[in-house]
Amino acid sequence: MSKEYLRGAKDAGLASCMKHFPGDGLDERDQHVVTTDNLMSCEEWDREFGKVYKGMIDAGVESVMIGHIRLPEYQRKLKPGIKDNEIMPATIAPELLQGLLREQLGFNGLIITDATHMVGLTSMIRREDMIPTTIAAGCDMILYYRDKDEDTQALKTGLEKGILTMERLDEAVTRILAFKAMLKLHTKKANGTLIPPAEGLSVVGCEEHKEVAKDIMDKAITLVKNTKNQLPITPQTHKRIMLYTIENGGFTPNKMDKATLQDRVKAELEAQGFEVDVFDNEAGLNGKQLLASTPVKEFVSKYDAVMLFISVTGFSTSNVRRITWNLPMGPEIPWYVTELPTVCVSVHNPFHLIDVPMVPTYINSYSDNDEAIHQVIQKIMGKSEFKGVSSVDAFCGAWDTRL
Repeated sequence: MSKEYLRGAKDAGLASCMKHFPGDGLDERDQHVVTTDNLMSCEEWDREFGKVYKGMIDAGVESVMIGHIRLPEYQRKLKPGIKDNEIMPATIAPELLQGLLREQLGFNGLIITDATHMVGLTSMIRREDMIPTTIAAGCDMILYYRDKDEDTQALKTGLEKGILTMERLDEAVTRILAFKAMLKLHTKKANGTLIPPAEGLSVVGCEEHKEVAKDIMDKAITLVKNTKNQLPITPQTHKRIMLYTIENGGFTPNKMDKATLQDRVKAELEAQGFEVDVFDNEAGLNGKQLLASTPVKEFVSKYDAVMLFISVTGFSTSNVRRITWNLPMGPEIPWYVTELPTVCVSVHNPFHLIDVPMVPTYINSYSDNDEAIHQVIQKIMGKSEFKGVSSVDAFCGAWDTRL
């Protein structure tokens, strides 16, 4: 998949950056707030991350971004005798940048740091020393300054102290200039084509693109689980729907002028002929009280099916995105799966079955835009077949999620 992305970028005249070396995903923590670890053995790393990096390097990836990630087993191998407190994130670890990335994997392109204000790096080294040390270790370009003049002075001070040599600095600058030359930025600037004309944006959102997007969604939406064969659910068979929605943002949720997921799903269901109620938290009652005060027979007689739509968006590299219920122990948590047909749809994170293993029907749509919601509901009603094949373990390695 990475090779195909790279091929498309090259066709469009773009350079690509592969990140985050030496590999995310094995530490649930986030490099924005703590240094993270890739604890693979050297053999495991070679077989997995190493294979991907080597494959992309051989395919011509132009740059690699370094993560504030330690790779202890390889660092001990490449730097025998290194002490635990000397094992640094790859950004300032020459044994990983020079020994592993340059020499062993044969990468000759541009190496760029990840953001240098992230605590995964700043908690390891004073910024004044960090700026020259990143270049000395093997990075060619620094991502983000905090104070331009202060950081420039730190680089000069690093040269004076001998942290960084002028030879290494010249090498880094040469790589940056070569990178720009490779992209022909100098000739594009000279002939006025560096920035495409604004009218070129008119193609964005054209009907051809919309049709391609619809086709992609149709092929992607995945029915992960339907153990009770509850589908299709239609207005003719299950007219009265109880709708629950969970919307959890990342660390910095963007304020967007669009209707909530609940409003959009409700509108789409009603447009298809369903009667929809949404969960309304009654003031003054906690979740446990609300759940305890819900008569089961009344609930079952009032509705024909339940739909639970979950939107949990992430932020950057943190690997844990769990459902946070609006009310702890509240009525939206799937207590109703044994009472009524229940469909759960995750519109972003594909790993939520671990949080709701009891739901008999689970769908990943990978997007919450209006077209995705429309197509999901079309598929729930049986008007369109599910074509998606999960590219990840949506069952999260658990046995009970398959029941």
